[in-house]
Amino acid sequence: MEEIKRLSSIVSAFNKDFVLQGFGACRQDSRETMASLRLQRNMDVGVTWSVRATICVLAATCVANAQTLQSLVDKFYVTLLGTWLFNSVYFETLWVIMVYPLILLVPKVMDAVPWLDRYKIDPKTRWDDLPWLGHIKEAAVYAAPFMFLDTFMVKKYVGVDPREWDVRRASVVQYTRALPTTAPTTAQIPTHLLGAFIVYDAAFFVLHLACHSNKFLYKHIHAPHHDHEVLTSRVSNKMTVVERVALVLCANESLKLMGSHPLTRLFFVPILLYWLMENHLGYDTPWGLHRVVPWGLIGGSPRHFTHHVHGHRFYEPFFTYIDDWIYPIVCEARKKTS
Repeated sequence: MEEIKRLSSIVSAFNKDFVLQGFGACRQDSRETMASLRLQRNMDVGVTWSVRATICVLAATCVANAQTLQSLVDKFYVTLLGTWLFNSVYFETLWVIMVYPLILLVPKVMDAVPWLDRYKIDPKTRWDDLPWLGHIKEAAVYAAPFMFLDTFMVKKYVGVDPREWDVRRASVVQYTRALPTTAPTTAQIPTHLLGAFIVYDAAFFVLHLACHSNKFLYKHIHAPHHDHEVLTSRVSNKMTVVERVALVLCANESLKLMGSHPLTRLFFVPILLYWLMENHLGYDTPWGLHRVVPWGLIGGSPRHFTHHVHGHRFYEPFFTYIDDWIYPIVCEARKKTS
């Protein structure tokens, strides 16, 4: 009996020591994990500030060398004017088709780098490639309605003599665009781009809110955009023809409202496509626009991910001022009057 008690006390002491060692190991692992997280957070903040600094340096360099930059812009535009493609009425539609596959290289490369998985909002996010036939079909579905409109619409740009438009109206079918002979200034390009994105953001908000508020519009126009298991960059192009045409016309009218030059419109396309792709990327990276631009002015991928999950918040595609400030005030005012 004494022997059993002695063995029991030995086992009890061993278990106690084992448990204490286990807790000590857990605390050590926890401290190491917290230290690793702090290091990662500091690295992310460093990346964000590095991107901001790079942008500021580039902007300052452009301002300091405005005349040289203007000379390069002028030469670039003269070169474009000498090409048949830039003069074609189909240029802007074809430009989207050419740029979009290049934009999609970003999520494809990110998916191939396992280290970047830490930035995934949803661990199930993945690159969803298409066969070549799928790419061709996607391009054809996009191009068909816009090339039809291009064929019969007279393109009107600021800086072109209105009499040139009258001459072109005499022909039912359009082949070339009436383009301005001079390039925009280096100040006009960024200001017109920013203005166009602000206008487009507001117009998109109105259309987006309408589609989510009206059952008929949602079912027949917007629902396919939310029909996915996992949010990926390809969802940015998953929409009905009606919705796509409406959004492209919004972009076109936003540029026209700002009096944007055809060269400014050329720059607008890749920025727009990249921004929309980034919203649907499913990554919360420290170099994302929503991190780089301070004060929460940009919504970015996390907010748009939340929208796709819940469907009743964050209707703006790019900025946050309508979702966060204007729309709540309007909703509150409607509640008081009802």
